[in-house]
Amino acid sequence: MIMFRLSFYTRLSIAFWVSSSLVACTSASKDPIQSKGQNGALTQVGSNTEPRLSNDGKWMAFVSSMREDHSHPQIYLMSTITGEERRITFSNGAALTPSFHPTEPWIVYASSTDELKENPPLLGSPLPQSELPNDYREPTELYIHTLDNLEITRLTNRRGFDGEPQFIANGARLTWTRVIDSKRTEIVSLDRKKSQLRIVKGLKDNPTQFVSSKDEKWHAWLVWDETFATNQIWVRGPDGEPFEIKLDEPRRHLDLSFHPDASRLYWSDEKGLWQYHLATQCLMELKKPQPGLRYPLVTMDGASLIYVFSNKGRSQIYR
Repeated sequence: MIMFRLSFYTRLSIAFWVSSSLVACTSASKDPIQSKGQNGALTQVGSNTEPRLSNDGKWMAFVSSMREDHSHPQIYLMSTITGEERRITFSNGAALTPSFHPTEPWIVYASSTDELKENPPLLGSPLPQSELPNDYREPTELYIHTLDNLEITRLTNRRGFDGEPQFIANGARLTWTRVIDSKRTEIVSLDRKKSQLRIVKGLKDNPTQFVSSKDEKWHAWLVWDETFATNQIWVRGPDGEPFEIKLDEPRRHLDLSFHPDASRLYWSDEKGLWQYHLATQCLMELKKPQPGLRYPLVTMDGASLIYVFSNKGRSQIYR
């Protein structure tokens, strides 16, 4: 019998959350980032969310709003070495969900700027009333943005939501979430050289937020229920067989990300930050739960946890 020395709060949390297919984390499978204290805010001006790291770990892209010089959320770039930041997008609509190219100085992101011009809300025919979560209701298009000369290339041109993009296959392909109609979503993949678009199969109905590990051997995504109130986390590993991470209580899980060495999967449930060890199937809560915790992201050296905490209507990025 394996014995665990856990606090009352931790025992209660694990008993409530961990199903029979999961185990509590032993010291061998715990991540050292759990024991590190909060080092402080990486951002301070405005409200800041959606952090993403470049493959070399030297840069962090994030979405910033509530600043004096722009009314819509825009994407900023911060040096993780000096903390210096600069604004990247200057659009007339919201710029969201940035992701780095693995080798080139590019980011891909979603923006509502052209949708607002081409389909003005007060002039165009309204879209059907959506049953999807709020994050998937605003029409957006995808863009590639170079970081050296700020050149912009538009990738999509259709009415509706295209978002949550990620480069895969060493940058040769893109995957993202596409809303089909007011009740359905899908994950699509674009071969950039051949300009071929296909639907990613085998993900069940209404998938969103498809993410891949850095070595691209692991993939994870969310599958929403019929009411879009809760979702399940699905994973596919090197053997190609998808499986669900079975949790005892239905919840709305968000913000999937992999550890740089592909050993762990992270997510939030809007109150807590969670880690799932892929080899041992152990589940661990990373911080004491409180409303406003989101976007868990491990630094490329595996030593620190980056996350977002929202309080009194504003969000900041912490490490």
